[in-house]
Amino acid sequence: MDCNESQPQMGYVACGSAKNDRLSAELDKRYKSLLNKLKKPAQHGQDFTRASISLTESQKSWEQFIKADCVVENSLLGTGNASAGVAVDCDYTHLKERIERLKYLEEYLP
Repeated sequence: MDCNESQPQMGYVACGSAKNDRLSAELDKRYKSLLNKLKKPAQHGQDFTRASISLTESQKSWEQFIKADCVVENSLLGTGNASAGVAVDCDYTHLKERIERLKYLEEYLP
């Protein structure tokens, strides 16, 4: 499917879902990469074991949060074609933000 912004709503939803799938894969890759980098010996007083545990917990909490947050938005709009892209857009926004957060954390690793 050729995705562009001029498509009807359902095409937008299908293309948005495909974009979200790509972002989910990127997020998973970055998350695993960061966890792997936290396995190295710490220097200068860092606690990579604690950071790894916290990252795992924060990822689980983040997943629960976006699920609930997007349900709130979707529930407020009800049913119909007008609201079809809301869940896709909500997931997309949260995925992009989480990826940026993981990039930021990775930049600060020595």
